[in-house]
Amino acid sequence: MNSYVPRILSREEKKFLSPDAQEAAYHYFISEEVPSEVTEKAILQAQVLSGFGVRAISGELFHQLINANIFDDFSKLSDQLPSKDLIHRVY
Repeated sequence: MNSYVPRILSREEKKFLSPDAQEAAYHYFISEEVPSEVTEKAILQAQVLSGFGVRAISGELFHQLINANIFDDFSKLSDQLPSKDLIHRVY
């Protein structure tokens, strides 16, 4: 029997994650493909990006944050941020 208690994203966190990014976050929490700390860090990074006018990051960008955190090399993403294809701007 799995003793895992699902992590629920807060209303505040959902503001910074598009529906596909939310789905990705739940996938990582449930599948345990990466440590939960990596997923939590990616969610926090999505919130930080909101300071740059980002409303919600895409699932693709969320996966990139996860990968960058796995390799602990956030600088790999610097040339891609912000990209109109990956984020939804506040209008």
